[in-house]
Amino acid sequence: MQPQMLDLNDEKNSVQKRKISHARTFAQLNFEVPGKPHGKARARSRIVTAKTGKQFTSHYTPKTTRDYEEYVGWRAKKEMRGQVKTDRPVQMMFHAYFEVPKSWPKWKRDLALSGRIEPTCKPDLDNIEKSIMDGLNGIVWNDDAQVVTVTKNKFYAESACVRVCVKTTGMFPANITKNPANAATSTQ
Repeated sequence: MQPQMLDLNDEKNSVQKRKISHARTFAQLNFEVPGKPHGKARARSRIVTAKTGKQFTSHYTPKTTRDYEEYVGWRAKKEMRGQVKTDRPVQMMFHAYFEVPKSWPKWKRDLALSGRIEPTCKPDLDNIEKSIMDGLNGIVWNDDAQVVTVTKNKFYAESACVRVCVKTTGMFPANITKNPANAATSTQ
């Protein structure tokens, strides 16, 4: 089974096609993050002693998670080719592809590559989703609160990667300040 690029227009339950009026803002963005999919690791805590001698708890994200999120953002920025991030609602779809374990016999490997064995391995889909979404903050969108629909899947493939598709919905965000129906007659 060869991984293919994603297209939200082909999804059964996708939102209808709508025109996007933003100049230089993407309508749909497809990109690939090569390598094993990474899930968002839990935040860590440590006790830090200040110069004054006072102790406090410091919370931080593990370095491997920060590095992966930065890599996701870099891959997206490269694909955007100078387009600006959107302030509109978006839908996101991603497929996480895992390599078949090398220790598996040929018959089991063939079943996995044909889609008859599914990857019930770590990381969890929701943790992969969080890594992808946090990596796209400030690059593809302002904040991942703009994501209104998510479709996600895990598959086995010859090589590991995550394929991501982000599409603006064409709808207005909740923080809209002017009635768009009046925009056509407005002189401003």
